[in-house]
Amino acid sequence: MDDSGSMRKTDPLNLRLSALALLIRLLRDDDAVGIVKFDEGAQVVVPLDPIGAEKDRRALYKADTAFSARGAYTNIYTGLKTALQEMQQRARDNTEKAVVLISDGLMDVNPASGVSNEDVLRALHSALLPEYKEARVKIITLALSPAADRSLLLAIAAVTDGRYFYTPKAEDLSQAIFGIFDELKAPEMVPLKGQRAILDASVKEATFFIATDVSKGGVALVRPDGARLERSRQDPTAKWFVGKDYVLCTIQRPMVGEWRVE
Repeated sequence: MDDSGSMRKTDPLNLRLSALALLIRLLRDDDAVGIVKFDEGAQVVVPLDPIGAEKDRRALYKADTAFSARGAYTNIYTGLKTALQEMQQRARDNTEKAVVLISDGLMDVNPASGVSNEDVLRALHSALLPEYKEARVKIITLALSPAADRSLLLAIAAVTDGRYFYTPKAEDLSQAIFGIFDELKAPEMVPLKGQRAILDASVKEATFFIATDVSKGGVALVRPDGARLERSRQDPTAKWFVGKDYVLCTIQRPMVGEWRVE
């Protein structure tokens, strides 16, 4: 994830960190996640490991404290290089592998480093991306503003058999994260029509994503039998997660029939 200073203007509310938490929430306990931040250089914030139990998932959410958006430069190459090294050293065999790259800017290398932007871009295309291809690690890219080098991010995704997303506003990030999750896991999805969804007996677990302004109050799920599920009320079958612009609720063994969002 890009941690350069331009993020303060592009994403002043740090919605990208809320979106990162959403992606972690959507993944399963046995999925492995690592987090790398980059500006002029790159740093592994969270080593690549299985998410594990709920207590370990909460520790991942706290990784957002490592992001400051104070970097003066944006070296996408070093971020991708560090991510691939982490993948090569720690990823499990016989698993699908992907890197999600989120950036709001252009390749902008520190001139004091002795290399130019052109040098780094050449190394990216001639060496690093082929290395990703050989390792069968796809890159899913997300351009976070109109200022991002969208052609570069599109090319990175295309060369590695990944997928490219563009969100001109940080407020649209949560929807983009769902697209990324779909690319990573290809889950079965039931669309909400008029805030309603019909679930059948084949559904063993259902996750409801509700885009909402959480400052205006909570939301509730209404089961087919009319019972209301709310975050403020304890229910062992429901797990709630609240972001800045969404509410997520996962139901184990959901009741068959029509569910409503209120």
